[in-house]
Amino acid sequence: MRRCFLSVSRFLPLALGFALAASLIPQHASAGGFYLTDRGVQAMAQGGAFVAGATGAEALWYNPAGLGGSNRSLRFEGMATFLNASFTRIDDGGTTRPTATLKQPFLPIPLLGGTENFGSKSWTLGAALYAPNSQTYNWPRQGA
Repeated sequence: MRRCFLSVSRFLPLALGFALAASLIPQHASAGGFYLTDRGVQAMAQGGAFVAGATGAEALWYNPAGLGGSNRSLRFEGMATFLNASFTRIDDGGTTRPTATLKQPFLPIPLLGGTENFGSKSWTLGAALYAPNSQTYNWPRQGA
């Protein structure tokens, strides 16, 4: 019978030591992008907690289970995100480049929807036309 060269009691501290050493090595970090706001005034006011209480046409976006308490409703709303952003670039040699400024076109985001239960307490019909909250970013080309 052969005996294993690395037993678990020897391997575990070695693996933990390598994991600790690897986690201490500096890494390059990249940004993930901008957060775009929620749809509607009430959802923004509740800071993400609106999902549980969404009713009416907004329930189609946040939580379709909220249609059950919607009865009859009609909703029309529009939103637009205005973002002002700029940054000053510094290249690898330490040279400061011109400031890059975002040129953002106006992009309206609509929602038109309604719900109807036809007097029934057991179901509600809902329909909506909407677009997800998005934005177009027009940064200058490299070297501009």
